[in-house]
Amino acid sequence: MRILRPDVSDHELTNGPGKLTKALGIDLALNNVDMTKRGPLFVADGALGDFKIKYTPRIGITRGTDRLWRSYVSDNPFVSKR
Repeated sequence: MRILRPDVSDHELTNGPGKLTKALGIDLALNNVDMTKRGPLFVADGALGDFKIKYTPRIGITRGTDRLWRSYVSDNPFVSKR
């Protein structure tokens, strides 16, 4: 992550979806990848630990503003908040 985002503070390294994908090297080449199969990008099963997940509306959208599209670990300092 530091190689891909060398000039930012720890707090700014991944606090937002664009920053996270840049830090992980996820680019537009992975658009439409089936994440249900083991490929270059997939969702793995596993325990989250003892975290509280918070659900909120997306930021910066005009449609679907009543839906809770966004989820994150509550009180995590590396998550962007508004």
